Amino acid sequence: MLLEMIQNINNLEPNGIKVAISGIVTVFLGLILIALSIVIFNLIFKYLANTGEGKKDKTESGKSLGQEIENAFLKTRKKVDDETLIAIATALELYQRLHVETLQSKITFKKGKQKSNWKMGYKFGHRN
Repeated sequence: MLLEMIQNINNLEPNGIKVAISGIVTVFLGLILIALSIVIFNLIFKYLANTGEGKKDKTESGKSLGQEIENAFLKTRKKVDDETLIAIATALELYQRLHVETLQSKITFKKGKQKSNWKMGYKFGHRN
């Protein structure tokens, strides 16, 4: 039964199955190429990170410069109490309300008569 249906479709459109299969193959080849390019870029970046270019940012302690900065920030960071956070949020809100302009324009849709000549059927004797 399935073979008969395929033959009927093939009689109606002789190249339909070939076009469908070529489309599917093209899509999957494209997906495979994208996946391969991602893998290749990952390998290139790993290689560059392991060579001299990735090791330029090392400090005396052996940690990277970013890790040193993050550790220094975490050591010097102080806990901010809730009242100070509320005061900062209030000041920012007041500054925004006083000095930042909001959009004053509004989009409105006016109801009017239709002016298109393409849809003039109601004027020329068509009934609902």
